[in-house]
Amino acid sequence: MRVGVVILPEHRRGEAARRWRTVEELGFDHAWTYDHLAWRSLADGPWFSTVGTLAAACTVTTRVGLGTWVLSPNFRHPVPWARDVMTLDEMSAGRFLCGIGAGGAGFDASVLGQDPLTPGQLIDRLGEFVELLDLLLTGDHVNYQGSYPPQSTLAPHPAASSGRGLRSWSPAVAHAGSGSRCGPATSGVRRRTVVAGRE
Repeated sequence: MRVGVVILPEHRRGEAARRWRTVEELGFDHAWTYDHLAWRSLADGPWFSTVGTLAAACTVTTRVGLGTWVLSPNFRHPVPWARDVMTLDEMSAGRFLCGIGAGGAGFDASVLGQDPLTPGQLIDRLGEFVELLDLLLTGDHVNYQGSYPPQSTLAPHPAASSGRGLRSWSPAVAHAGSGSRCGPATSGVRRRTVVAGRE
């Protein structure tokens, strides 16, 4: 019997590295992280990206399988995800495990403004997502028409955009209606939120 463990993407660099190394040292066969934009009571704390978390885990492990538990079509587009799969597979030397689910209810399901899907529709969408992802990973040129547009294309415009300087930031605000600007400060990074061009 092979046993795995889930490590949430909530830990900062040093602690995360220690946990991934420990999982491997303890002999677990595989280790996973969640693919959510936020998670329940942890939504107000640090919550790092799935791909970034797994990429970092690749650099501190050599044997254990690393995977998504589970990828969510609620906010993933199969085309960029195919590139992420290829990258993680390369970085892990073939240890990447791509777990894919139908997508649940809650924040992840509504964050892009899409209408809720029935359980049957979620399963149908999962089938299309997996089919297209497989074609993208194994084919050369891919044309695909499905019943469920990838969720990341549904929002009419981004809710927010960001830029470092005024020139990059102003068009983002004009287009999106809101944005953020990051600039240097004497200690760390100062963050300003800008709505409709006003600080």
